[in-house]
Amino acid sequence: MRVLVFGATGRTGSLVVERALEVGHIVTAFTRNPAAVQRDHDHLQTASGDVLDAAAVLRAVEGQDAVISVYGVRFDPLHKITIFSAGTRNIVQSMEHHGVQRYVGVTSGGTSEASQPGSGLVFEWVFK
Repeated sequence: MRVLVFGATGRTGSLVVERALEVGHIVTAFTRNPAAVQRDHDHLQTASGDVLDAAAVLRAVEGQDAVISVYGVRFDPLHKITIFSAGTRNIVQSMEHHGVQRYVGVTSGGTSEASQPGSGLVFEWVFK
């Protein structure tokens, strides 16, 4: 299976890429910095771009069988974070365009026992 991984050079993304290669998938690591891909493997290739660049995402999704999204940014209380909604919109639209139907999205939101900056009471007391 041809698998595209967004966030492939992060801690979680690196593990996803490694595991996908171990089980025999052909993996494309989507990253802003292809030199950051620290793994060399016959079934590993890179796609350079930013998840906010719809054209780059569209090119990367072409020919894939599945997409795994593990990209993220650090919390910044001074700026509104829109990368998750905008990036996921680009990914989903590209998948629809190319007919790719398998998507896995991973987040660590809500995994800390500590109160999360910017979260409300419902998130802290109900979801967590």
